Amino acid sequence: MVNVIKHARPPGGIVRTSSRMLADRLIAEIDAVLNRQVNAILHHPDFQAMEARWLGLDLLVREAGRSAEVKIKLISASWKELARSMERATDFDQSHLFELVYNREFGMPGGEPFGLLVGDYDLSPATIDGSDTVSTLARLSTVAAAAFCPFIAGASPQAIGLETFRELNRVSDFSWLQQDKMRLRWNSLRGNDDTRFLGLVAPRVLMRPPHKPFWRKRNDGFPFREHLSESGETLLWGNSAFAFAAIILRTFIDSGWFADMRGVTQDEIDGGMLAPWQLPGLDIGVESEGLSAQPPVEVKLTRSQELQLSDLGIVPVATTYLSSSAIFNANQSLHAPGHYSSETARQNARLAAMLQYVLCASRFSHYLKVIMRDNIGQLSTANVIQRRLEDWLSGYTLGNDDADVSLRSRYPLRSAGIHVTEIPGKPGAFSCTVRLQPHFQLDDISTSFHLVAETSGAAAMGATAGQTEPKRIVA
Repeated sequence: MVNVIKHARPPGGIVRTSSRMLADRLIAEIDAVLNRQVNAILHHPDFQAMEARWLGLDLLVREAGRSAEVKIKLISASWKELARSMERATDFDQSHLFELVYNREFGMPGGEPFGLLVGDYDLSPATIDGSDTVSTLARLSTVAAAAFCPFIAGASPQAIGLETFRELNRVSDFSWLQQDKMRLRWNSLRGNDDTRFLGLVAPRVLMRPPHKPFWRKRNDGFPFREHLSESGETLLWGNSAFAFAAIILRTFIDSGWFADMRGVTQDEIDGGMLAPWQLPGLDIGVESEGLSAQPPVEVKLTRSQELQLSDLGIVPVATTYLSSSAIFNANQSLHAPGHYSSETARQNARLAAMLQYVLCASRFSHYLKVIMRDNIGQLSTANVIQRRLEDWLSGYTLGNDDADVSLRSRYPLRSAGIHVTEIPGKPGAFSCTVRLQPHFQLDDISTSFHLVAETSGAAAMGATAGQTEPKRIVA
C-alpha cells in the first residue's frame, strides 16, 4: 500500500493529470493490491480448511433447523488427538469418546443416544501425524457399534491407492489392492463386522461457488475477483461426509426413517440427491446464468467407477445426467462382505453392510435399550418380555407391499420377529434376538437384520437388575 502511494505522485517537470484521474488510478491500484491480498488469504490451505469446515457445519445446521427432533453437538478434536485418546485407553470402552457417546448418553438412564458421528477427516491406510490410522479406526468402529451410532468421514485418494481422484480415469482395475502387502491391515480391518458402522465418503464436494467477479451488489463496493487456477485447486473443496450427513438428516426429518436415501425420483429432489440450495453447482459462466452450471463434485464419476468405489468400501458422490446436483446412489460401509457360495447370500451380505440399513437397525436398537431400561427391577419372565416387545414392534410393521410411501414411512418394517430366552446360569438375565426387515427395498434381494442382546430382569424380589446390552447385528 505504501509503495502504491509513493509512486502515485507525478515526477517534477511533468504536467500533472487531473486530480480525478489521479484518484481513480490510486483507487484502481489499491483495489489490485487488496485483490491479491484477499486472494492470498482465501486460498491459503489453513484458511480453506477452516472455511470448508464451517460451511459443512452450516449445511448440517440449516438442515437440522427444520426439526426440533434433531440436535447437533460439536467436539473439537484433531485426528492426532482422537487417535492418542484411543491408543492410551486400555480398551475401547475406556476411551474418552466411549465415555461421551455411550456412558453419558446411550448407557445412561434418561440419556439421548447419538444417531450419527461425523468426522471432518480425510482417512486412508496411511498414518496421519504419526498416528496409526488403521488401529484408530478399528477402535472407533467398536465404539460406534457398541453405541449403535455410525461414524462417517472423508476418504482421501490414498484410500484406494491413488494420489488424486482425477487418476480414476487412468485406472480400470483395483484388484491389486487386495494383494498389496502395504494394505494387509487395512483389508483385515474391512473384514471386521464392526466396520459396518464406518463410512468413508469421496470424492470432495464444492462447499461454495467462487465469489462473483466485480459484483455490484456488494455493500462495500469492493471490486473483488477471486483467482481461479486451471487445475481447480483454488476452489473451495470440502469433506463430502457433510453432504452425506445432510442427506441422512433430511431423510430422517421427512420420514423418521433412513431406508429411502439413495437415488432420486424423476422430477423430484429426494432420496440421495442434494438440492441446489444445499450445494450449489459450479457456474463456468455463459450468457445465461446457471445454464452452464456443473455438479459440485471434484470428479464426475461414471457408473462403473461408482461401483468400483463401493466395492472398495467408499461411499461415492455421483452426478446425474444433465443436472448440476450431486447425488448418492450407494452408501456402502467400509465393511467388506464375506464370501459365500450362494449368490443370494452374497447379495444379502452386501446389503447388510449398507449404511442406510445399519442406521435403520440402530434406530430400533436405541428404542430397545430405552424400553428394557424402563423395565429394570420389575418381575418379568422371558415370555412376558417377549410379548411386550412383540406388541411394540407390531406398531411399526406393515406386511402390505402395495402400501403407499407415506404409509410405509409410518410403518417402516415389512416384518419383524423377536425371541427372548433365559441365559443358563444367570438368574434374571435374558438373551434377546430381534429380526427386522425394512420396507424400502431398492435392490433385487430382500435382506433382514438380527439384533442380539442380553438383558437382565428381576427374577425375584430384591434381585439386582442390569441393562439391555445389544451385542451385534447379524444379517
